Parts: sequence; structure tokens; C-alpha cells
Amino acid sequence: MMNRAMSAMAFVIIATMIGGILGGLVGYEVGRLSPQFVATIASGNPEGMRPSFKPDEFGLGLGIVSGLFFGAGSSLLLIVVISLREAWMARLALQKRPD
Repeated sequence: MMNRAMSAMAFVIIATMIGGILGGLVGYEVGRLSPQFVATIASGNPEGMRPSFKPDEFGLGLGIVSGLFFGAGSSLLLIVVISLREAWMARLALQKRPD
């Protein structure tokens, strides 16, 4: 039982890290390729942005945070679905067992 819990925890951590890395890469590229879009997301008024605003860095940060949440959420959802499936299969196996 503990081995499964540890592997599930490792899966969540790895999926979260991968999600953060991929989210950061996508966010950086969106900020680099479409700075007006990122500036609009940041303030709602891209013309009023300070000159020190860097859309690629903002996109990187937003992508990392979004990716971390997506990776953690999707991996936890997968673990819940697999756990429910295993519990259901164990219940069916107990019901079909000849006494």
C-alpha cells in the first residue's frame, strides 16, 4: 500500500514539474511572438504599459504557474480515476468469488 502511495506521489510531482516546464516554454514563446496579446492580458490596455514591461518574462511566469496547476490537477484527477476503477474492479471480484 505504501509503495503505491509513494509512486502516486512521485507521479504527481513529476507531472507537475513537466507541466510547469512545458507551460513556461509555451508562455515564453507566446510572449515573444505576440507581445501585444500578453500585454493585453497583463493590463487590459497594452498602450499604457510601462517601458520596463517584458512580455516574454510575463508569459514565462504565467505559463509556469498555469502549467504547474494543470500538471498537478490532471495527474491528481488521473490518480482518482484509476483508484476508483481499481476499487470497482476489486468489488466486482469479491462479488463473483465462489464461496
